[in-house]
Amino acid sequence: MQRALALLLAAAALCGPALAVGTPTSSEHEHREPPQIIKDKFDGCLKDLGLTKDVMKGDDKKPKMQVHLCVLKKDGVISADGKFAPEKAIAHFSEELKDKPKLLEKITAGIEKCTKEIEGEADLAEEALAEKILDTCFVHDD
Repeated sequence: MQRALALLLAAAALCGPALAVGTPTSSEHEHREPPQIIKDKFDGCLKDLGLTKDVMKGDDKKPKMQVHLCVLKKDGVISADGKFAPEKAIAHFSEELKDKPKLLEKITAGIEKCTKEIEGEADLAEEALAEKILDTCFVHDD
């Protein structure tokens, strides 16, 4: 699932390529081009981390999660103190996706649904938290 949110994060304002919340589905979504705002966030994180886009194609999971973590932090999904911030994530997406109400509704529902599970794991390291958020909250579902 590098996933639903690689696209979510490669989707991360997360208004990405048919990005929604639910259950992973076919890989056809993985071929859609993410919106420019998502590309800009990813590019910014790659630059901040001193990485290239090639790292997202490789097998090494760690640099990919560093990029995802960076984007989640930029979006406010993970707070400055390394905690899951569902209210900030919803507020962020409400602004960025105001012209996409159906997508916003799905993302909000997904965030609300996964909040309890994520909050139950308060001791996760930031990268593990980012992975948990990606796996639990944001997946493709047309």
